[in-house]
Amino acid sequence: MQEIYPKLLAADALILASPVYFYNYSAQLKCCIDRWYGLWNNRRDFLRGKPVGVILTYEDTNLEISGGINAVHSLESTLNYIGAEYMGCVHGPMAAVGDAAKNPEIMENAAQLGQKLAEALLK
Repeated sequence: MQEIYPKLLAADALILASPVYFYNYSAQLKCCIDRWYGLWNNRRDFLRGKPVGVILTYEDTNLEISGGINAVHSLESTLNYIGAEYMGCVHGPMAAVGDAAKNPEIMENAAQLGQKLAEALLK
């Protein structure tokens, strides 16, 4: 995390991405976010106002059934609590490499999220 903290401070925006495992985002992302506490404890504003987008993948065909909705709520709540500007979540069923590229709706949603992040940076 010592290498990541300066990058978090310097970032103009973030995109958090994770597969959904057993009704929430991955342990690796959870561990990283939990480690933000060390930075947040000393710099409560480290993500204040910074735009943050989320990308989630899951194998089921439905956000609720897959448990992805729990991941969305958890990440959105965390980001709101620390004062980041939650820009939204792109999500969808992806079981194999290349599945996203085969889904025009997911690709369009990803492009729109990228556009929202870019517009937020121009404000």
